[in-house]
Amino acid sequence: MRAQFSRPILWVALAGIGIILAFAGAFGTADALRPIPLAIYWMVVVVLTYSTGTLVHAVLRHRFARSSLFSRILCIGVVIGVSVSLVIAAINAVVFGPVFNSWKGWAGFFGTVIFVAFVVNSLLELVQRELARNSPGEPAAPAILDRIPVEKRGALVALSVEDHYVRVRTTKGEEMILMRLTDAIRETAPIEGLRVHRSHWVVKDQVFAVKRIGDRALLNMRHGPDVPVSRSNVPALRKAGFLPR
Repeated sequence: MRAQFSRPILWVALAGIGIILAFAGAFGTADALRPIPLAIYWMVVVVLTYSTGTLVHAVLRHRFARSSLFSRILCIGVVIGVSVSLVIAAINAVVFGPVFNSWKGWAGFFGTVIFVAFVVNSLLELVQRELARNSPGEPAAPAILDRIPVEKRGALVALSVEDHYVRVRTTKGEEMILMRLTDAIRETAPIEGLRVHRSHWVVKDQVFAVKRIGDRALLNMRHGPDVPVSRSNVPALRKAGFLPR
């Protein structure tokens, strides 16, 4: 949601849609409200319904990621339609009071909104699918990042063992996770890394410099504290090109 609403172009688009709907007096609202309240009403409706649809779509698209395209479009479209209908009904109840006095009125209202949401979601899914098919694929984010808070999901830097926990270090912070280092390393794919100590694993691209300390070594990382290299892992460090042969 932060990513969506931090884009000025989105606010321009939502404002434009709200102005158009207010100017057109869509669904007879021009007969019930004066121009300024009418514009405010449609702005609120547009922002809240877009927010609701975006949130529901983000949650359900992840859950239906392995479903067929038709099932994903159908399920997500219906849930978005119901959710948006409830939001609009709540707004209308506050602004206009009771709108429908019979189940037929409510059925028609919900049916219309669900149908519109289904069509819009179908078009968006098809467009996104076509864009993904024609655009070069980006490397998948390592699964280990799904275990840490969103605000700390930067580029992976290193993993370190502390008691029974693994400290996951990224360019945006650190987080402690209860798991084994070997299991954590498996979840770093497809990032190229190197285990340099029984308690440390580093991302190759995050190593800034290497210092030799006797028969051991010390890695200067681009982010955070240095990482020690044990004697037994120095050959692997040399093989990876960090030390002269």
